[in-house]
Amino acid sequence: MNSNKQTEKQLPTVQELGALIMERAKAAEKILTAGIKLPDAHAWRIPDDALSFWDGCPVRSTEGMGFSLYIDRQLVPGMSADEIYGDQATIRAEIRLFMPTAEYRHSRKICRYRHSLDVRFAAHLWVETGPHWAFQSTTHLVDNERFVYADTLEALCAAIVDRVNTSLSRAVQCVARKRIETAEDACA
Repeated sequence: MNSNKQTEKQLPTVQELGALIMERAKAAEKILTAGIKLPDAHAWRIPDDALSFWDGCPVRSTEGMGFSLYIDRQLVPGMSADEIYGDQATIRAEIRLFMPTAEYRHSRKICRYRHSLDVRFAAHLWVETGPHWAFQSTTHLVDNERFVYADTLEALCAAIVDRVNTSLSRAVQCVARKRIETAEDACA
C-alpha cells in the first residue's frame, strides 16, 4: 500500500502531462514544418484549438484522436473552397500525431492517457490528390507508409518527413500528368 502511494506521487498530474503534450506538439510542429517541402501554392494549416478544444485540456483534447497538422492548397482570391477541394489538382495531407500511453494523476485517481498498449510515438498519414469527397481522391502513400511508429519524437518526425516528402513528390507528379491530360482533352 505504501509503495502504491509512492508510485502515485511520481506520476505527473493532468496539468503536468498537458504541459508535456504541448511541449512535444510544438517540437513536432517545428521539425515537420521545417523538414517537409510544400508543393507550390500550398501551405500549412494548424488548427488553433487542436490541443485545447476539450475544455482547454491538452490531455482530453488529444487522448482519443491525437492532433493533426494539415497541408492544404492556398485559397486563391475569387476561388471558393468548394472549387479548390473539388479540383483534380488539389493536394492535401494530414499528419495525425499520437503521444505514447502514460499514466497520470487527476483529482484522487490514477488515469491512463491513450488506452492502447502502445508506449511508442505514432502517426497516421494521408497524402491525397483530387476531390475530397465521395472516395474520389487518390492516395499517394503506398503499402504501410500510412502508419508510423517510433520510440522517440525525433525518430517519428524524421520518418514522417521522409514519407510525406516522398508521397508529396508522387502527388505533384500525378497532378502534372492530370494537367497534361486535361490540356490534351481540351485540344482534341
